[in-house]
Amino acid sequence: MIKTLFNKYGFRVELTPFTVNGRKEEYLRIVGPDVVVTLVIDKGRILLEKQYRHALKEHIYELPAGVVDDGERPDAAARRELEEETGYAPVRIRKMFKAYEAPGRIKSMFHFYLVEGVRKGRKKLDPTEIISSRWVSMRKFDSMIRKNEIIDLKTIALYSYYRNYVNKPK
Repeated sequence: MIKTLFNKYGFRVELTPFTVNGRKEEYLRIVGPDVVVTLVIDKGRILLEKQYRHALKEHIYELPAGVVDDGERPDAAARRELEEETGYAPVRIRKMFKAYEAPGRIKSMFHFYLVEGVRKGRKKLDPTEIISSRWVSMRKFDSMIRKNEIIDLKTIALYSYYRNYVNKPK
């Protein structure tokens, strides 16, 4: 029987029994909401956010991202989160891939999108969000990753996928 140790803020921590090699064990897992991440490219520039992350107690650079609400499709969540966080709405959006962040411990699927072109929308930050956004060139973005100025895994994963499979540099 699964024992729930914590259930709040959209996350659940469970102690789950299982049998491996004939032995009964317990496993701690975190069940969280699905997440969307958007790589926004417009006129050869990338939309980058600088966001305060309380868990780190610092501001870090990352791509626009957010949680998929209950009953919401990931593509709709990507559109909504992008507009809410940046004030830009996508013109064209397409799914790149999906992946688990840490499948050994966390059950939460990440959905990665490419946005090509944006139009003015309406920014609407949550009360707990501290986010500023700016446009940077691909060259600058590459440099920021190399210099370890971008340290967000989901940001690096989506950009790397884009550079390796969608827009290979010559």
